[in-house]
Amino acid sequence: MKLLHFVSLTFVVGTLAQAVDKSINIHLRPIFSNTTDEVTFINTTLRISPGPSFDFTAPLLQFTLTNHHSSSQRYDDDGLTASDDSGVLPIDNYVNFPQGYPIRYWTIGREPVGDIQVHFVAEPRGLVQGLAGRSDFRKDQGGAVGAGSTFIPALITSDRWNVSITWTVPEDAPEGTHYTSSLGDAPTSFDVGVPSTVVGITYFAVGPLQRWPAWGNTIVPRSANNATRQFGMYWFGDMPWDSASLAQETQILFEGTANYFNDLTSDFRVFYRRDPEAYGGVGGYKSFFIEYTLDSVNENPQDRLEDLVSHEIVHNFANMEPWDDYNKWYVEGVAEYLGAVGPYVGKTLPRDRFIQWLNDNAQDYYTASPLSRTWPSMIENYWTQGTAVVKAPYTRGFMYLSYVQGIIAKHTKHKKSIDSIILELYRLDKAGKPTDTDTFIKLLGKIVGAKAAQESFQAFSNGTTLIPYADGFKNYGLKLVRKDIARFSLGMSENSFGMNQVTQISVDSRAYEAGLREGDVIKSSWGMWSASDTFESKMSVVVERDGGEETIEYWPRARTTVPAYKWVKV
Repeated sequence: MKLLHFVSLTFVVGTLAQAVDKSINIHLRPIFSNTTDEVTFINTTLRISPGPSFDFTAPLLQFTLTNHHSSSQRYDDDGLTASDDSGVLPIDNYVNFPQGYPIRYWTIGREPVGDIQVHFVAEPRGLVQGLAGRSDFRKDQGGAVGAGSTFIPALITSDRWNVSITWTVPEDAPEGTHYTSSLGDAPTSFDVGVPSTVVGITYFAVGPLQRWPAWGNTIVPRSANNATRQFGMYWFGDMPWDSASLAQETQILFEGTANYFNDLTSDFRVFYRRDPEAYGGVGGYKSFFIEYTLDSVNENPQDRLEDLVSHEIVHNFANMEPWDDYNKWYVEGVAEYLGAVGPYVGKTLPRDRFIQWLNDNAQDYYTASPLSRTWPSMIENYWTQGTAVVKAPYTRGFMYLSYVQGIIAKHTKHKKSIDSIILELYRLDKAGKPTDTDTFIKLLGKIVGAKAAQESFQAFSNGTTLIPYADGFKNYGLKLVRKDIARFSLGMSENSFGMNQVTQISVDSRAYEAGLREGDVIKSSWGMWSASDTFESKMSVVVERDGGEETIEYWPRARTTVPAYKWVKV
């Protein structure tokens, strides 16, 4: 028998005592290869207690068959079977396209007797090239990791349920096997909430899983402000960054943001997965998920990675509903804004790093974003208009919140700040009340007047260049000053990177000066997304040359400057 170590990170804070009459248990039994020891399948059972108001004639489960343009699990034909206390429970499925993409639905053939048990086998995908879901259930260095929505059919409900996750690992599992989910490391972890959230955007991982703090160590909660929250970071194999240092910095950033929201109890987990070509993150339930490549450490050193980490942490607190493209300016903008302000106010981010974060976002807005484009024109066909438009919710959203902070500071003589709006939206969201753009404008109107609030958002939406009030961050000891800097420029068509061939290169560009030429075949490159993240960011492109490959690095900036602004110490 090969022993499995676990230390529970799960804290249940009285939620199970609430009057919730429905429950679901997800029971996962990983299956390992006899030859490679890798995780090959997850034998899964859903035990569903649907409560007295259950309508068995309506669809019970649904599952999206595509995940961000890539194939997902299928569960065709008899991929799911069901039973209850009386034996076999007939279950049928069909596929529909309610929003243009395929969703499989399952219905049961009779009224159930007792609990419903649904059985299926999930297979983690192998590595794929090209487009793939950021958090799809996938193999990684002998293990498997991914979001629940990408391998667990979802209950069709908006009600709160008791949710539990149970792991059963065979006694002959490979040495070093561990398991976890966003809910905790224990053999069974619990929570209460809407299953599409508590299960759908919970991350699951099993295999030769590493953790900080290391397995077998007692996890001692940090006790600042009498907090009981606990933290863990998980990955497979060797990371290109210093995992212990990264985990400790992430914990500090999380606790700073949690302190900002006065959240003393929420646990938090971070999951990393290696990918052949992708880098980026996505939020989850009490957690977030980051993909990286082996080259990520060169393109994104640890301090840059920590920026992404801090951004993703905010998504666990500050959101808008509905989470659609129109409200994306706040969802992503507040993650950029609070990624710096939250840990700084929470006393876990150094002052110089705070100022650098603010100015990195400011320069990105002034030098690389489509300043004059209207917000409606950008969110129409949002994903097809290029990197600058896709980044606009981040850059313009950040600058608008900074702009609003200035309006509030000036109107109230620095007695109030935008924090009151952010915290009220957080409270409303937790209470299940509206938190959309109109709500934001109404809350702002209560502070500065309805007309000023509406005019501020019109400036954002109409494409007016946003210049925050110079003393808007006076309470942080900062002042906004003008500092013209070089405009962001790839030096060639952005399509070059999609076509893998240099096109429309400017002979006056720094890309040309560094050695890139029209028609060069691009083998790989650093991501365009991060190329404008800081003023100092470089671009690296690998092209075919003389039967081999040549790496060309250059500074993606034009030789002309544009008006820009930055914060400096008073």
